[in-house]
Amino acid sequence: MRNEFYADSRDVSKWSVIAGLVKEFGFSTVVQATMLRQDRKEGHGGTRHRPSICDPAIERYFEEERRIIEANPRERRIGRVVDLPKAAGLACTIVVDERPFEGQNLDYRRPYFEEVVRTTGAAIQPVLAFLDPDNGLSFLGDPQPTQVAPSEVAMVFESVRGSGGLLIYQHAVRKTAWAEEARDLARLALPKEVEAMVFKDRDVAFLFFRGSR
Repeated sequence: MRNEFYADSRDVSKWSVIAGLVKEFGFSTVVQATMLRQDRKEGHGGTRHRPSICDPAIERYFEEERRIIEANPRERRIGRVVDLPKAAGLACTIVVDERPFEGQNLDYRRPYFEEVVRTTGAAIQPVLAFLDPDNGLSFLGDPQPTQVAPSEVAMVFESVRGSGGLLIYQHAVRKTAWAEEARDLARLALPKEVEAMVFKDRDVAFLFFRGSR
């Protein structure tokens, strides 16, 4: 994730999915691991289509966020989303991990996710851990800075598997059933009894996993 992407249409879809999960499963805390990367000022954060997954309260929140950002561009930062529950009437707290992610360094990656695990453990339970890389899962070889590896997914899931859940952002790749293949790849790293759900919106999907009820 990058700060320049904050409050675009994909944020409406991702937080609409999260809002639905909070309501359905009663998560008390959402821990967003942003895997934060430096802005490139490429204009990707300007998407304005109306997502197919759209909670009206979430949409209104981000419409107001865009107005604030247009008046003061320095306000475009991911951490602002901690105010969303109050505005959207959600009974949860959002914790945003805004540490820079130097994902090209494999020695750096494990300590990064270990800290995510510590954060989920210290939060009010049950927790929804949200991994928010630029692109999603790594399908082949070592993960890129824009990707999360299945082994890292397993590490974070283990910290929430009791009563919590795990959500992963996945961007489309050049595969016909890319969302389902990403789901299945993640499941290979997780316990066999895990429940899996896919929420798809155009060229992005959100992969949700939790221990069986």
